[in-house]
Amino acid sequence: LLLGMSMEGVWHTGVVVYGKEYWFGGSIFESDPGTTPFGEPKKITRMGSTVCTRLELLAKLEQQLSREYTSESYDVLTHNCNHFSDDVTMFLMNKHISEEVRQQPAQFSNSLLAKALRVPLNNYLGGFGNAAEQFRQSQQEVQDRTRRVWDALDVGSLVVYTTEGGLAVVAEILYKEETTCD
Repeated sequence: LLLGMSMEGVWHTGVVVYGKEYWFGGSIFESDPGTTPFGEPKKITRMGSTVCTRLELLAKLEQQLSREYTSESYDVLTHNCNHFSDDVTMFLMNKHISEEVRQQPAQFSNSLLAKALRVPLNNYLGGFGNAAEQFRQSQQEVQDRTRRVWDALDVGSLVVYTTEGGLAVVAEILYKEETTCD
């Protein structure tokens, strides 16, 4: 009611697909579903299914959306998590998120409260990008550790790996190149 209108909520959205939640807060994040800094979801809308693979989604995120959705481009009214979620669902299913969520910023963008809070909200809600840098550093550490393990493996080594379905498999390396093996 502070804005002169009644709303069910001010929505943060993310897209849950392939067992992960993808969301925008100054950077693009991949989290376990329901573990964003915004807490447990109050409402979940099932959108349907996709024919896109996880690799196609990751390529879209890395090659296009990560350039469009940055801490510099974040704006609580015009370029936020809901815009990101809409772009992702359009890619995955050619389907928009709900009209209510997409149109919410326009409903109060001209209010005095929105004008007063826009800058601090942009700094706060678009500031999760700093956490993204820490995440990138930890990912680099994982890659470095993985590379050291990879370099230590030879033809004839036995390895255990887990498939995407969670099945543990023991295998012998028969052939090894720079980044692949059979």
